[in-house]
Amino acid sequence: MPPYGQPAYGQWPHAQRQPPAPPVSLRVTVVALAAAATVLVVAFAVLGALSAHDLMTAAGYADTSYALALSVSVARFGAIVFLVAAWLVTAFWMRAEVAAFVARHPNRSFGRGTAQLFLCWVVPFAAFVWGYVVVRDLQELIVPRAHRIGLGAWWAAWLGMVLLFNGAWGSYVTLEPTPEGSLIGVGFVLLAIVGVIAGWRWIAIVRLIGSWDRREVA
Repeated sequence: MPPYGQPAYGQWPHAQRQPPAPPVSLRVTVVALAAAATVLVVAFAVLGALSAHDLMTAAGYADTSYALALSVSVARFGAIVFLVAAWLVTAFWMRAEVAAFVARHPNRSFGRGTAQLFLCWVVPFAAFVWGYVVVRDLQELIVPRAHRIGLGAWWAAWLGMVLLFNGAWGSYVTLEPTPEGSLIGVGFVLLAIVGVIAGWRWIAIVRLIGSWDRREVA
């Protein structure tokens, strides 16, 4: 028993556990990976458009075209690697943001488990809306209503990027040197545009959520 009038162990200020700090390093990593993935997606799109155009001409069988086609494959592989890395780190970042915020606000809760933070991006069909819902809920948990930003442009661009990334590649690898094949180049151009929008808006969302979580402990 502690002496009368003195707090028990664990009630002393120095003995109390401090709530976890906002995961700044994870947030910075998410932003860096998103930026790198965006650059590689755009590189894949630009190289794919150039290569598709090249294959529509008589130069389609030149050695330079084969080298360009190889660079398309390399850029696509690099984009996939960084997108997968961004997916994993993003899930860990969201979990850490929620843990830090809820620890400081015991009366608040986040109705999404850890598994949802990972699976919401990859479950077939459900991923068309699930990721949006999870990010929306995270923003509503941490960011005051007056300072939230719209997620529609980001989500539309993200879905467009995913569909074009796979669709343009599927058409590219079966490309025949015919005039109709020039439409593939248009698909690659659209991929570059939606890729930039998706990356730009996602980075803005991550920074906004992180800044409000960090502001409370600054």
